[in-house]
Amino acid sequence: MDDLGAQLTPTWLTIVLHAHGHLPAGQVAHIHNVRQVDCPYSQHVSFNASYVPDTAPAAPQHLLLKLGKPHALRAARREAIFYAHIAPHLVALSLVLCYGTGLMTGGKAYVLLADRSSSHHTLTEEPSLPHFEAMVAVLAQLHAAA
Repeated sequence: MDDLGAQLTPTWLTIVLHAHGHLPAGQVAHIHNVRQVDCPYSQHVSFNASYVPDTAPAAPQHLLLKLGKPHALRAARREAIFYAHIAPHLVALSLVLCYGTGLMTGGKAYVLLADRSSSHHTLTEEPSLPHFEAMVAVLAQLHAAA
């Protein structure tokens, strides 16, 4: 995980969740079950978080951290902007819950999402025509809702 292991810490996650209003009290005690998938444009790091006893039970436990690769940093930053500024206004759509966006040390844009790996899979190769068609359908829904 190169230097990601040094950055993906309970302290970092606590700060991100507090800053974005998803952890009003308490703190992350441990990050565990870290799994990393290398995708064409980003790294996907899924993990579980456990919390100190006084933390609300609704605190997110299964998370996905998306990190843009160097050749796709502009796209990663646009995705972070989408989740930070546009997605909160699209309440009519069923979007993956975003817990925070920003920049990691070294300038990598990140998006911290709810992990949906139990019902979705990570695309690790170039998208096929059916994938592109599904993406266009979702984009049409986004434009219709905006």
